[in-house]
Amino acid sequence: MSSRVTVAATPASSKSQATGRISVKPNPAPAGSEITICYDFSGAVSPVTLSLSWDPSQEPSSIQLSSSDNCKKVTANDNAEGLLITDESGQSWDEGVTFTS
Repeated sequence: MSSRVTVAATPASSKSQATGRISVKPNPAPAGSEITICYDFSGAVSPVTLSLSWDPSQEPSSIQLSSSDNCKKVTANDNAEGLLITDESGQSWDEGVTFTS
């Protein structure tokens, strides 16, 4: 008598495979200045949406990047203190930006 075991393959959690794909220049940055947010798509799925959580709150609250358009410029308000950038796809670690006055 033989027994048969069926194993269903499940993808690994994308967070466990995350790397540092997000880069920001300059960082730290002066409040009120323009920063450039880039994404390294080497081996990553395109496009991605990055959530932007500003302190204090401002727009934009998200940006979309793709392998053909992997950098975007955004301007911080004059009173900006910080920014947390989160990759909604889970392919990258979060990235923080500090603003100086």
